[in-house]
Amino acid sequence: MCDKKNINPFAGLFSTPNELLTSPPENDLTIKKINENEVKKEDSTAICYEKKSTQNTTKAIETEKDELFDELIADVFGITMKQHNKGKKPTRQLIYINATSVDRAIFERLLLTEPKSMLISKENTKGQDLDSHVVQTEIIPYLFESYSRLQRYRISDGAHDTVESIRKIIMCNISTALQVPDIFSNQQKEEVISIAFSPILDKIQQEASVSNILIKQYWFSILQTFASVEPLANLIINHNKPKNTTGRAYSDTLFGSLLSLGCLPKTPTARYDFFDKPFQQNSAAEGNIWTALDSLSDSLHKVFHTLLKCSPRVRDLTLSWLGDCLQANSNRGKLWNSQNLMSDGDITTVSDNFMLNLGNVLLRLCQPFCSKPNDPKILKIDPSYCAVKIVILMNSPTRLYNPHLRARLAEGLEALLPNNDEVQNQTAPSLGTFHRQQLFIGHPYKQMIVPSLLHVFVSIEMTGQNVQFEQKFNYRRPMYIVMSYLWKLPEHRVSFRELALEAENNMESVQPPLFLRFINLLVNDAVFLLDDALSNITQLRQMMHARDSGEWEKLSQQEREQQTYYLEHIGMIARFDNILGRETIQTLKMLTSEIKTIFCHPTMVDRIAAMLNYLLLQLVGPNKKNLKVSASFRRKTCCEFNQINKNIIFSINVKVKSQKEYEFDPANLVLNICEIFINLSESDNFTLAVSQDGRSYSPELFNYASDVLVRIGGCGILGNLQQFAKNVELAAAQKKQEEEILENIPDEFLDPIMSTLMSDPVILPSSKTVVDRQTIARHLLSDQTDPFNRSPLTMDMVKSDVDLKNKIQEWIEQKKKEKHVVTED
Repeated sequence: MCDKKNINPFAGLFSTPNELLTSPPENDLTIKKINENEVKKEDSTAICYEKKSTQNTTKAIETEKDELFDELIADVFGITMKQHNKGKKPTRQLIYINATSVDRAIFERLLLTEPKSMLISKENTKGQDLDSHVVQTEIIPYLFESYSRLQRYRISDGAHDTVESIRKIIMCNISTALQVPDIFSNQQKEEVISIAFSPILDKIQQEASVSNILIKQYWFSILQTFASVEPLANLIINHNKPKNTTGRAYSDTLFGSLLSLGCLPKTPTARYDFFDKPFQQNSAAEGNIWTALDSLSDSLHKVFHTLLKCSPRVRDLTLSWLGDCLQANSNRGKLWNSQNLMSDGDITTVSDNFMLNLGNVLLRLCQPFCSKPNDPKILKIDPSYCAVKIVILMNSPTRLYNPHLRARLAEGLEALLPNNDEVQNQTAPSLGTFHRQQLFIGHPYKQMIVPSLLHVFVSIEMTGQNVQFEQKFNYRRPMYIVMSYLWKLPEHRVSFRELALEAENNMESVQPPLFLRFINLLVNDAVFLLDDALSNITQLRQMMHARDSGEWEKLSQQEREQQTYYLEHIGMIARFDNILGRETIQTLKMLTSEIKTIFCHPTMVDRIAAMLNYLLLQLVGPNKKNLKVSASFRRKTCCEFNQINKNIIFSINVKVKSQKEYEFDPANLVLNICEIFINLSESDNFTLAVSQDGRSYSPELFNYASDVLVRIGGCGILGNLQQFAKNVELAAAQKKQEEEILENIPDEFLDPIMSTLMSDPVILPSSKTVVDRQTIARHLLSDQTDPFNRSPLTMDMVKSDVDLKNKIQEWIEQKKKEKHVVTED
C-alpha cells in the first residue's frame, strides 16, 4: 500500500465532469475492498494511484478510477450508469440507470416495478447465477442489503466524506420508504416493517418481563418514537395482540410486560420485592417507590397518548386493544375475584400492577377534559345523549336483551348524578353540578327515568333471565342511590306515586303491576339481607370471643389458619349484607312516607308486617346482646418470606372498631324500622296484620323498641310509636274474639299454603288446588308458576270457587249466631 497523494476517484458522484475538475485534486484516497471469498489471503490487493505530471497519464488514472467507482456502485447497488461497449464483456448482470448522479440513479432504481426487465449483458453472463440483490423488488430489504455491502468497504480518511454521502443517500431513501411508503408501488410494507423492527420490540418485552419497578427509560423512548410513525405504530398494536382471549394472556404482551411493572408481585404466589417486611418499611423507601411509580405511569401515558394522536386508524386500533383488554379481564370486578387469586387454581386475569397502571393511564388520558371545565372542547359532549341511551335501553328488553347489560346501565345513570358533596358544601352549585341536575329536571324524557329504573330493578329477577342470585344485589346497589336522589325531586316523586296508584287499580291484572312487583322484591331483599346479616354478626361475635379468649391457641397451626380465613370470609359477607340491607330499609322508609295504600293492600300487608316485626324483634328483643360486636383487639395475619422463600406466618394485635368495620349500625336500623311502622300506622289493615303475626309480635315488642329509642336518641318518634302500639293491642284483642268465634275451622275452608281461613277461594287450572286469592296473588309476584306442579300460571287463569266461598260465608254467619245465642243465655 502506498502513501502517495491521490485524486478523488468517485467522479460518478458529480453531476458534470467540470465539477470534478473544479474539486480539490489532491486527496489521499485508498479504497480497499474486502472480498468475503478471499478471507484467508494474506493481504487484500491495494490499488494506488500516483499523480502524474503528464496529462495523458492523468486521464488514464481518471479512467481507471471511474471504473473503480462503477465497480463500487455495481457491487453495492447492482446498477450501472454507463452503457458498456459491445466489445467489452461485463462479468455480471447489472441494471442500467440513465442518470447523471448517484442519488438520482438509486431513486430511479427504487421506482422500478420490474427491475429484471432492465438487466443488461444477459448474453455475456449465461451460466452464471443471478444475484438476487440486483433484481430485488422490496425497498427495505434492497436498501438494507446495499447498506450491508457498503459496510464491507474500508476507506481511508480522505474518502470518508464521499462514502459517507453514499450512506446518507441510503438512509434518506429508507426514511422515505418508511414515512411515505405509497411512493413505491407493490411493496409489502407491513411484512417488511415487521421483519425489520419486531426484534426491537421483542427485546424490550423480554427485558421488561424480568424487571421490576426499576425501568430502563430507553424502552419508552423507542416506543414513543415508534408510536409517532403510523407504520411502526401499527406494528406496536399488532405486536401486542394476545395469543388467546383470556385476560391473563394480555400480561404476556409487550404492553402487558410494561403495565405489570410495579411494587407488587406480578403473580399472587410471587415474593414481594419491596414489602417483605411491611412494618419495617421507612418513609424514604416509600418515597423512592412513589417516585418510580410516577415515572412509570408518566412514561406509559406518553406512549398511549402518542398512539392515540398518531392517526385515526392507529387510534381505533389502540382503543380496540384497550376495550378488549378490559372485557377479557372483567372477571376482576366480580365479588369473589380476590378470593380466587389467593387459591391454588389457574389465574385467568391480569395482576394488580397491570390494572393499577392501566387505570392510571386511562385517568391521565381523561385529565384534559376533566380538569379544565372552561375548555371549549367540553361543549362537544352532550350529556343528554347518555341519559337518553340509558333510559331507553334499561326499559327495553327487545333492544337490549342481555339483563346484565341493562342492569349495569344503572351504574351509568348513577354516574350522571350531581356530586352530593358539591350540592351540600356549595351555596351555589358549580356549572357541572347545575348541568347534571338539569339532566333529571329538564330532560325531555325525564318522565321515563323512574319507570325504566323500576323495570330493570324487577327484570333482573324475572323467570328466564340468567342473573345469579348474589349478583342481583350488586346490580341494585346503584339503583338505590339513584332512587334516593330522584325522590328528592318533586317531578319524579310524582312518578313514584302515579306508578303506585296504577298498581292499586290493577292488582288483579294478568301481569302484576310494575310497582307491586317492585315493592315485593324490596321486601324479599330486606328479609334475606338483614336476616343473613344478623345471623353472620352473631356468628362473628362467637368466633371473635373464641379467638380473644384463647380457645384458638389450642388448635393446630392449620386449624388456626382455617379459622382465620373463615372469620374473614364471614366478615366480608356480613359487611356486604349490612350495606345493602340498610339501603333497602332506607328505600322502604322513603317510599312509605308518602305511598301507603299499596303497602297495606291485602296482597302485601301481611308480608310487610311480618318482616318489620321480625327485624325489630331481632334488634331490640332479648337476644339483641348476641349482635353486640364491640371494639376489640383483632389478630391480623401477615406473611413474610425467609431466605429460602418459604412463607412465615406471624400475627400482630390490631385494635379495630368491629361494628364500623362490618358496616353494622343497629341504631340506624331500629330508627328506620320504627319510622316505617309510624308511616303505615294509619291503616287498619296494617295494624291488624302486625297484631296477627304470631311468630314475632308480642305486647312487649314495642316496649323493647321504646327503651332502645330512648337510648339512641329517637325520642322524637317515641310518642307516635307508643300510640301505634296501643292500637295494635286493641286490634289483637278484637281479632282474638273473632277467632274464638271461628274455632274448629273445617279443613276444606283452610288455605293449603298459609293454613288460614280463606276469604276468596280460587281454583288453580292445572293442579285443581283451591287456595285463597291473596295467597296465590302474592306468590305470583315472584314466581309465575303453579306452586303445586310448577305449570305456568297468571292471575287471569284462576277461577273463583263460588260454591266454596258461599259455604265459608254461611259457616261464618252460623258461628256468629251461635256465639250470639250463647252470649244472650
